Amino acid sequence: MSNNLFEGFWQGYGNSNSTAPHAKNNPLFLYRNFRGPVAPIYPEPRRQPQVYNRWTNDAYTKNFLRFCNRWLFSSKKMRAFMCVLTAYSLEKLWNNMLFSIVRFNNMEGTMEYAYRKEKEWKVFQAEEKARRKAAGLDDDDDE
Repeated sequence: MSNNLFEGFWQGYGNSNSTAPHAKNNPLFLYRNFRGPVAPIYPEPRRQPQVYNRWTNDAYTKNFLRFCNRWLFSSKKMRAFMCVLTAYSLEKLWNNMLFSIVRFNNMEGTMEYAYRKEKEWKVFQAEEKARRKAAGLDDDDDE
């Protein structure tokens, strides 16, 4: 049998039969595509029926999604603006969260904290003096 019968595209390997694996000890033989190249399928675009759940059944949600589809998602400029706005708002949210955590962790270094501790210390001193007087102890000479 002559080899020219197999000229042309054969099994998706090349333009001749010479590139196809021949023996079972060839590792490519195990992973061959026996059907040849598969053509891609492009589905016909069509509207899908609406899925109703507890979110999409709400009139406000439907109006919001209609607004987004009509004005935001269909316009390139609005899409870019919404992308920038989302990135900016996420960055602000993240920064505020991080700064509030850092501020809370470093609260001992603020003047407000020092003033509060000073007031607490004065109240504690007065209570301690009253307690020592009630117990009949002498006053501290250190103070």
